[in-house]
Amino acid sequence: MENLIEAGDRVRHKNPLINGGLETTVIDAENGKALCGYFDQELTHKESWFEFSDLHLISKSDGSFFDM
Repeated sequence: MENLIEAGDRVRHKNPLINGGLETTVIDAENGKALCGYFDQELTHKESWFEFSDLHLISKSDGSFFDM
């Protein structure tokens, strides 16, 4: 079963340089991409679309945890 990422879910980018490896909340999700807010290496807040395949799903917006 494929786990779809939805707005409100908590994710972490697979690249630890994106947001320092910290979790972030998905702002919007569509067409296999998630809009996430994060801080770059200069600590500037940014919002970018990331492919679902580039993200680890940490928890669903309903509070349930993703069983890795």
